[in-house]
Amino acid sequence: MVGQVLEYEAKTIRNQGRAEGRLEGIRSVIIQMYRKGFTLSQIAAATDMEENEIQQIIDKEQG
Repeated sequence: MVGQVLEYEAKTIRNQGRAEGRLEGIRSVIIQMYRKGFTLSQIAAATDMEENEIQQIIDKEQG
């Protein structure tokens, strides 16, 4: 029973890491596109995200 719980926790942690990695990759692409002159609507279309989410990521990057 303890082994199953530990295995489940390990899978959960691994999946969270993968999800965080994907999000970081998307953030990186958004910043690159923005720096190359893409508009918010173009970035939204390419990433399938809302423009306000993209603007938040850009604002956070610019500090």
